Amino acid sequence: MLYYMRHLLKLFLVSCISFLAFQANAQEFGELNGTVIDSARNAVEGAKVFLISGKDTLKTSSNKKGEFSFKKVKIGTAELQVSNISSEMEVRSVEISDKPTTVRIVLKIKTIQLEELVINKKPNPITIKKDTVEYNAAAFDVLEGDNLADLIKQLPGLVVDENNKVESNGKPVMKLRVNGEDFFTNNLDDFIKKLPAEIVSKIQIIEDYGDEANFTGVKTGEPGKLINIETKPGMNKGKFGNANAETASNDKAEIGGDFSFWKEKQQNGARFNVMTENNGAGINQSFNLSVNHRNKFKEKGNYNFGYNGRGNLSAFTNESFVETVSTIGTYYNNSNSEGDNGGSNHNLTAGLNNRTDKWFINSDINLGFGKMTNSNISANNQTGAMKQGFRNENENTSRTPNVGVSLMLNRKLKEGKKYISGNFHYNRSSSESLQSILSNTLYYDQTSGDLLKDSLLHRNITNDNKSESLNFSTGYNFSIGKSKKDSLLRRSISLNYRFNFSKSTNNLATSVLDTASRDFYYVDSLSSYMRNQVIAQTIGVNYNYSKQKTNFSAGINFNPLLQKNYYAQLDQEIENNSLNFSPVLNFSTQVKPGKTIAVSYNGRNSAPSQFQLQPIPNTRNLQNIIIGNPDLKPFFSHNFSSNYNFVKQETGKSLMVSANFSTIQDQVVENIIILPDTLGSFKRETRYINANGNYNLGGNYTFTLPMKDKKWRLTYDGSIGVSNRIQYIDNEGYSNEGLNYSQALSMNMNMKTVILTTRLNYNQVNNNNIVGLSNMMGFGGGMDPVFNIGQMTAKNFFTTKSFGASWNGRLNLPKVKINSNVNYSFSRNENPSLQESIRKLHNLNMAVNGRVEFLKTYQAEFNTSKRINTGYALANQNPLLIGLGITKMFLKNKNLFLSARVSDLLNQGNMLNRQVMGNSIIDSRTNVITRVFSLNLRYDLSRFGGRGVHIRVDPDL
Repeated sequence: MLYYMRHLLKLFLVSCISFLAFQANAQEFGELNGTVIDSARNAVEGAKVFLISGKDTLKTSSNKKGEFSFKKVKIGTAELQVSNISSEMEVRSVEISDKPTTVRIVLKIKTIQLEELVINKKPNPITIKKDTVEYNAAAFDVLEGDNLADLIKQLPGLVVDENNKVESNGKPVMKLRVNGEDFFTNNLDDFIKKLPAEIVSKIQIIEDYGDEANFTGVKTGEPGKLINIETKPGMNKGKFGNANAETASNDKAEIGGDFSFWKEKQQNGARFNVMTENNGAGINQSFNLSVNHRNKFKEKGNYNFGYNGRGNLSAFTNESFVETVSTIGTYYNNSNSEGDNGGSNHNLTAGLNNRTDKWFINSDINLGFGKMTNSNISANNQTGAMKQGFRNENENTSRTPNVGVSLMLNRKLKEGKKYISGNFHYNRSSSESLQSILSNTLYYDQTSGDLLKDSLLHRNITNDNKSESLNFSTGYNFSIGKSKKDSLLRRSISLNYRFNFSKSTNNLATSVLDTASRDFYYVDSLSSYMRNQVIAQTIGVNYNYSKQKTNFSAGINFNPLLQKNYYAQLDQEIENNSLNFSPVLNFSTQVKPGKTIAVSYNGRNSAPSQFQLQPIPNTRNLQNIIIGNPDLKPFFSHNFSSNYNFVKQETGKSLMVSANFSTIQDQVVENIIILPDTLGSFKRETRYINANGNYNLGGNYTFTLPMKDKKWRLTYDGSIGVSNRIQYIDNEGYSNEGLNYSQALSMNMNMKTVILTTRLNYNQVNNNNIVGLSNMMGFGGGMDPVFNIGQMTAKNFFTTKSFGASWNGRLNLPKVKINSNVNYSFSRNENPSLQESIRKLHNLNMAVNGRVEFLKTYQAEFNTSKRINTGYALANQNPLLIGLGITKMFLKNKNLFLSARVSDLLNQGNMLNRQVMGNSIIDSRTNVITRVFSLNLRYDLSRFGGRGVHIRVDPDL
């Protein structure tokens, strides 16, 4: 099947090439050249030039000599529009023939010259409002072909990572709106690389308290971050996306498309993709199909529905080296694993909301089904404090259906002086898995290194989980008092009640292979059944104060929690109940234009998970047996946050500062117990206890100083935090306190066609993320891909210090685009438990990428990078990566591309990575094919505005 798919795709590409060549020769085109001058006969640079012929619109701008040109223009009558920010628009009709046509355009200066002189200056980049930070896109460097991500990366206080995730002052931006309206899936990740920066007028980062708060005006709780894109006039509609087909030397065959059609509130989107390739470890296959629709409902509402389905089957080969410092000594683990991961997920969603003067209604439904398969073989050789070996074979399949329904109702009473609300949410999910585990443990003589015992155990494990939850909340808000002096002043009292009920069951059955009879038999001591039930309630009262520039809310919440657990093996039911109360505080104010302050506090009651409570040993990993604690108390989290934003409108100087403090009362932590095992070796037992002392106090800050008429920007940003992590080893508690900070100084220089950015940064982390290590290693259920009993049993974590310097340059000419960057990073990891405690890593990366247009419809692409590494535990080379490509462009807007490319021409690529987590340094490498020759056909759709003007969005270099 895959063989025929690849060859059919190649036949399709060849047919498309032949058709395009025929079409290029069959059509008749003309050429239009022109010069733009002012009334003093001086050349006008940067004038916007539009050529409109029927439904087609071409766009360009004049160069330094005032010249512009349109190639391959359809013969006939067309309308030419030329404008400049300080001049009146010039419109004329032109006749295009098969011979070159030449025109000269004289632009007249606008009448109010003094006002235009002010407009020519760069506008203020940032405006600070009560709950909003607003960025003016015109104050930043938007080049032709830039996407929304290119613009956001320039905005002070915002960070875009390599996965298109956006953070504002250290907090994730979770939702996208355009012109204040919901936008397709509301997922910023889906559109940050698709929308052109050229249509953006303003970007707003909003403290979002939710739809209910927007309706009632009562803002309580911890706000999230929402990004709203304000478009330029007339740009609130568009058609954008692409379709592509590709074949490559790694047996790749891919075909797909992704299109969105947007007309204010009416939005339709569709995406499909099918791909197969050889990734170096084996076959990698994937599919993706999604459709979504959103449209206006009555005057102020909308409805939406969508389907998203995806699946994959991927082979992998991984290698890793782990150095771990523990109370017993230092362990070194070399591991290799290979296998296949596969699965599919299907989600169907629908929603409806509507707002009137008295009602706000919102409802959603979500149906989902997932399936996962995994097969892997791993080998691990452990040396250092103890010599031991592990060989594991693991096969796992699981199914996860789920359904969720929610309804929100809000009603205004008595001319907006009273509000009543009700919220309902129901969710039901389950998971069924079947796992086959073959564990082979090798025991060695610690002196001679001779093999003493080879232990083999084959188990089949079935795990059936079911969970159900019902949440209901209601609130009543009424106004108190009335101000005769301030019509915008509002005081009110809110009464709130929330009821959350959840129940779950877990049935784990283990069968072991009898090597004599070759039959599997059920083992009661390795199996368990438990039932969990939680009722959590919140009763609260709040006082709310709101006026034009200030919001204030204060109150108190009472949080009773009832938890009941039943354990079949013990035939025992255990109850854990608690009662907590916490204050509620939200305050935000605009002190004066350009200066805001916000403070908030909230507390939350939570119950331990059923796995943390279960007293029956979980022996899925025999080297790390997990035993819950049925006497665990519920834990309570305290969260305090504040921020200060300041901008000086005259100069554009800005300062954004945020501070956060969090601590958990009776936090559930692991108690790692080291136990003697066979033949002088050790194994680990994980238990759980309640502990106090974990906290995190930190802050983020960004200072921006515009210079050179706001064309240069100096930015100083960073974060600083003090934290403590509690861990227990052999029933004894240890604290890992540390000061963690990051500082960076950067300069951005805009010189029209050249943009330069330099950056220096320094970071220090004194107690690395032990939680991240726990998640990565699979503690709590799965087989550890890399294991030693010292993992997460150290009193001292690694301290990581790193320094980095980078330089990035962008050259943007009408026919030439070049990006270059140089990055150097140095990190050292220290642990006081090691005599030779310093582990150093140097990385130097140099890269130049570019795209050059020639012969009117051709592009040459290149990307080169040189990486120099020292300090990895795994064998590595210093690769020189070279990629080349050539592209032929078709159609009048040059939005149909036929490309031939080669990546990693010298075949030197490697996928090395280092992570420092807790008391471990982890070097890993994934083996993939990096040298690939490919042939690609792509069509780009990018039309915006009432006339459907084509606005180019370039792919990343």
